[in-house]
Amino acid sequence: MTTFRIKPGESFDTWAKQNDVEYLDFVYGCLLDSFVCACKRGYAFCYEHACNEWSSDYLVKFAPYKDEKACSALWDEWENYVVSANAA
Repeated sequence: MTTFRIKPGESFDTWAKQNDVEYLDFVYGCLLDSFVCACKRGYAFCYEHACNEWSSDYLVKFAPYKDEKACSALWDEWENYVVSANAA
């Protein structure tokens, strides 16, 4: 599993285009929505990450398709995140 951050806008758009992103699920956020997408080589779980009161970026957790254990763990984490986001 790899974790990294991406700025919204041009940085994210470039990354999405390079990785042939297909959106699978999302949760409404405060400044940015969080979502899961399928990419060329794996799943990317993109969470809103608050930088300060006025801006957010994406905290991305990526697991390659071949790493079934990491993919399963990230899907479980996502499901818990969805439940907590919907409860708020």
